[in-house]
Amino acid sequence: MPPRGHGRGFYWFLLAMVAAAGLFLVAADKPWDERLTRLTAMREAAGKPWKVEQLVTYDEWLAALGNLVLAVALFATLRRWARPLEKARPAPAPPGGRGGRRWLLLGLGAAVLIGAHFRAQRLDHSFWSDEEYTFRTHIWGQMEEGDDGALVHQPVPWRDTLFRNKANNHIGFTAPARVLHAAWANGGRPVVEAAVRILPFLSGLAAIALAGFLVARYAGVLAGVGVALLWALVPWPIQYASDARGYSQMLLFLLAAFLFLGQALESHRWRDWLAFGLAEFLVMLSYPGAAYVLAIANAMAFGHIWWGMRGEADRSVVLGRLVIVNLLSGMLFLQIFAPSIPQVLHYLKHGPLHGEMSVDWFRHVWVYCSTGLPVDNPWPAEHLGASFLSESGRLPGYWAFHLPVMLGLVAVGAAAAARRHRALLIPGLATLLGVGLSFAHNSLSGTLVWPGYVVFIVIGFCLFAVIGTVSLASLVARTDSRRQQVAAALLASFLALYAATTARARSELCTLPTQPIRQAVELARGESPAHGDGGGLLTGSFGTSRGMVTTYDPRARVLKSEAALLELISEARRSNKRLRIYLCGRRVAEGQEVDGKILAIVENPDQFRTVGAVLARSELFSYHVYEWIGDAHTAHTGD
Repeated sequence: MPPRGHGRGFYWFLLAMVAAAGLFLVAADKPWDERLTRLTAMREAAGKPWKVEQLVTYDEWLAALGNLVLAVALFATLRRWARPLEKARPAPAPPGGRGGRRWLLLGLGAAVLIGAHFRAQRLDHSFWSDEEYTFRTHIWGQMEEGDDGALVHQPVPWRDTLFRNKANNHIGFTAPARVLHAAWANGGRPVVEAAVRILPFLSGLAAIALAGFLVARYAGVLAGVGVALLWALVPWPIQYASDARGYSQMLLFLLAAFLFLGQALESHRWRDWLAFGLAEFLVMLSYPGAAYVLAIANAMAFGHIWWGMRGEADRSVVLGRLVIVNLLSGMLFLQIFAPSIPQVLHYLKHGPLHGEMSVDWFRHVWVYCSTGLPVDNPWPAEHLGASFLSESGRLPGYWAFHLPVMLGLVAVGAAAAARRHRALLIPGLATLLGVGLSFAHNSLSGTLVWPGYVVFIVIGFCLFAVIGTVSLASLVARTDSRRQQVAAALLASFLALYAATTARARSELCTLPTQPIRQAVELARGESPAHGDGGGLLTGSFGTSRGMVTTYDPRARVLKSEAALLELISEARRSNKRLRIYLCGRRVAEGQEVDGKILAIVENPDQFRTVGAVLARSELFSYHVYEWIGDAHTAHTGD
């Protein structure tokens, strides 16, 4: 018979897990299937990685077997770990009184509106490299030219949406984004950026409110509203709240995990622990790179329980709940992510992201976090973007504000939280220390990590910067009312200064696509996406992310060699068609062996002329378009 209380719910849940895992093991394809074992032997003999089909069969089956064993073990020990607390604790109270909650809602509402203003302007921007790859490989598919010259849509199999993963498939984003895009684009528009970005956009707005609510619960309404306003202004969350990736959802679910963990450590209720576990699962499904933060947060929670509840009879019960929710969360995640693990490991071992990481990486991470700009942005004549160094030369005090001052405020905020708002130490320190753990792990494994992958640092950045600013009021004011007035003045001054110094970064984010593929195709073909009959125009592409143009121009040939360009020129000569070439990242192409040879041909004035350029925020993603002028050295007509 099932136990009473919370144990009854776990009894039926675990029983359902055992039944589901058992049925899956019986009904699913078996790893020892003759066709599969033959295919595996062939690919291993050829030294090739496994296909997604093989990985799904093997790893999903093994994950189900492991989950079955764990579910049975949990079921057998249910009465031990699901026992009730000896001493019940009240649920945490909501932040502020009735008047405080009114001001909190008004402040959070204003922050969300400010955040929506900046983020909404990016919804229809052209996809950039990672977004385009995700859209083509995991969400929509691509158009392919048939034998009759007509374009045919080749959709992505759902198996690829869920299980194909070269270390960059954020499954918690791609699966719902596919559904949203299919519903939104049902009217016949095949590439609708806003349909794919709406989920990160809404997650980004919710994160503004949740960040403010989390801080208000423990540090007061003023600090909560300040964090929400700062979050709305920081350029990094603005970018990720409108990028077709899983980072925005990760930030939202990470904030939710911190909120529920704080409540669980206060009340010890199962509902709060289970909500924390569910949030962890959603974080990992949105972006597994946040595992560094969750590992530190759980270690800090363990320490809080171990030392904070010393001598209490319920300590072992609460520790058991922490372990159980992490185990259940991990079981759910493993069942979905198991086929991705060998693919990710293979990519990290054989992919291009190898090299030594230097301590200077931390400077790049901080500058990106604080300003939303790269430290340097080379070749300024060939792009439209700013950099930390260029802004430092343009604005007096810019360098000092974003480095020593901001670092100092974060340090003061961490100290103030340790003294008066200890519940905020876990979200603040876990995200900051998570950056260090990411650096240490990837340094040991020889993997290079782009600073944008540790975007979770913005949680600790916003939280401690605001608390640090507000806490300075205690240095000059003695009474509570006076401290509140001074704190409000300091916070308003800080936010105004931050808004002013980061105005250019936000303006660039709102007006300049990261990689203007759509605009480059429109320059070359007159329309974008170019899904028509081709109009007697041949196109080719080389340079940075050369294959990314194909979503907007499916007929473009991806030029991987000098011979490929010469063959395309020969085809244009035979067919008497015009030929235009896309180049993305001209300066980078100069330094590449293959791209450098192609560049020498297209910049030969006897063979090609320049049609125009579409500049981005960096030279890396800026486009140049060239046209073959033909053997007679005269330009084709019909632009």
